[in-house]
Amino acid sequence: MTKNPCTICGEPRLVGVELCMYHWNEWNWGKDWADKVRAGEPAGPAPTGPRYGMKMQAGDFENLRAAINAARSASEYSLDDYTVAGLSEARYGWDLLWASKFDIRPLYNYLSDRHIETALRRIVMEPV
Repeated sequence: MTKNPCTICGEPRLVGVELCMYHWNEWNWGKDWADKVRAGEPAGPAPTGPRYGMKMQAGDFENLRAAINAARSASEYSLDDYTVAGLSEARYGWDLLWASKFDIRPLYNYLSDRHIETALRRIVMEPV
């Protein structure tokens, strides 16, 4: 029996993740891409977009993005101001979330703070 097996197939899992490399690739980039990687075929660069690498559902991400961008437009501070002050992108995102009054309580049905922070960082790093 493998120590720390993948929760799906029992293969050795990645450090810090409950999945093996194949299932991690499948979760993040889809079955076709994961199959190519497993077969050793050139899969090309990993797909990009709001879903990839995040657990947050696309509809929730788009709603959050709209709320954060509205708050960013109304804010007197920019990400550059936060950087100069020694504050992180994550802090800027959480502050904008608070200012937006976006109700994130339903997101906690399937996300943690880390998942929400990943989405916030992705949003605030986008050009306005």
